[in-house]
Amino acid sequence: MEKEIAVEKVNFDFSKHFSADAEFKKLFKSIGFQGYEIVKNKNIQMSKDKLISIVSIVDSKTGNNKKILIYGISGEATYTQMREIAYEHKHNSDIDARVIIFYHPGEPECEYMNNKQMTKSFINLLNNCQMESYFIEIVATEDTDSNNLFHYSNMMGFYNQTQTNYKELPPQSLFQEVEIWTYFNQYADDTDPAGPFSDWECDDLPGLDPDLWLFVRPNDLGSNCSWDENGMALIKEATSADEKQNLKDFFQDRKTELEETFEGSKIIFHSEPCKLVIMIDERPLSEFIDLPLEQNKRMIEKLADYRMAFYHMFWLTR
Repeated sequence: MEKEIAVEKVNFDFSKHFSADAEFKKLFKSIGFQGYEIVKNKNIQMSKDKLISIVSIVDSKTGNNKKILIYGISGEATYTQMREIAYEHKHNSDIDARVIIFYHPGEPECEYMNNKQMTKSFINLLNNCQMESYFIEIVATEDTDSNNLFHYSNMMGFYNQTQTNYKELPPQSLFQEVEIWTYFNQYADDTDPAGPFSDWECDDLPGLDPDLWLFVRPNDLGSNCSWDENGMALIKEATSADEKQNLKDFFQDRKTELEETFEGSKIIFHSEPCKLVIMIDERPLSEFIDLPLEQNKRMIEKLADYRMAFYHMFWLTR
């Protein structure tokens, strides 16, 4: 008899769990690849928290060959991992299928649900772009008949994905950009005077729309944060007559305060279309997109701090 138990009670280790071909065969069986024999297994990286392996298999009846990328993710899927799975040439060459294994080292609470949903959204996107992919969750179990403490739960395959907005794999730069905005939102949340946002609605998670789960944008605080080929800026736009007058009055009455608050930035007011632009840095995002996130953090933090300062000036003191 088998029953699920709390994952935190079991110490899972990718490097130990997949040290023999038998475990890979069990994994392939869970996605319907029965009757295949392992010809070659190349472990590119295998550690307690990460698994990257390319396995060549052959159908014992037909002689058909498949080359499969096995990628194990522990906890939250990172954008670096997504780029490795989808774009890295050393993994891409002649790959017939991708098997992404998800393991969450903790109780199945809200963080677990969000990490799982994000991984699922990514697999869904790959499948919709005709990159045959499978989503397997490793679940801790208590098997009274053996010492097997884990089983594979097949969450998604190539033929049961839902529709996404993407027919072709989006440019790699998009994943690099959302890594920046993810940090932006986390930093803004952590430094918000109102306190960190933690009101997750775990019982009402959105669907598999990659726009919601993968390609994040700045959280809205009444101003548009922009960092693109035109540089880094805050932009407040107005459409109605009242909004235009309010924005014009705000600029005229507090121009000096704006210049002092956002020292070193250009403060520009456009009458038509009506918008106030605080140009923080004129260097385009493309100059920074390929740099490690650690090198971009100061720029991101500055944008977040300025966005909060503008919010307090424009919305809270009107």
